[in-house]
Amino acid sequence: MSAVLRLRIGSAEPLLRGNDHFWRVIMELSEGGSTFTLTDVEGRSECGTRAPIRDFVRRLVKGGLVEATPPEEHGAPTLYRLIERSRSTPTINRDGTAGRQGRGQQQMWNVMRRETGGWTAQELAISASTDEVSVSAATALAYTRTLCQAGLLVVVTPGGPGKKQVWRLKGSANTGPKPPKILRSKLVYDANTGKVLGDVIAEEVDP
Repeated sequence: MSAVLRLRIGSAEPLLRGNDHFWRVIMELSEGGSTFTLTDVEGRSECGTRAPIRDFVRRLVKGGLVEATPPEEHGAPTLYRLIERSRSTPTINRDGTAGRQGRGQQQMWNVMRRETGGWTAQELAISASTDEVSVSAATALAYTRTLCQAGLLVVVTPGGPGKKQVWRLKGSANTGPKPPKILRSKLVYDANTGKVLGDVIAEEVDP
């Protein structure tokens, strides 16, 4: 039979990589209008390769959030200057257009924080949908159930025959404007000792 575990995680330490981290570094390096290089960002990251940093910065340039100054001397690094600051990490496609990744979750989270009386999955989907990003009832239900399992929501009205379930966000779970992220991980479990071995690295599931 497959092993089924309940893990209790007390704390988590963000790793120095990923677009959220790169954006924080760029914001810090650009204080006072200063320029930065890919090497500057890499020096404050733990990627093992510069490729993800280069890809992210290229998207920012394409999207008009960062401008690049070609080097004046051969072999000198390209200088980048941040044009538009933002507290949230920009999501930019390779062609420079605004990406939609994560926007559905953000819009659902906004609704959850606003609708203190509760909502059904269908109501959440309708309220969270916009002309640019549509949220399906299935997506709303899946996200709601995941947050409920994590203890962020309470059931106001249980569902039943001809009756839709209603949830609401706990006051203590309303910790800020950023939506809870769904992560996944792989771990090594020693069935002999009942212990999880090594560090567990979790990465965000594409929303």
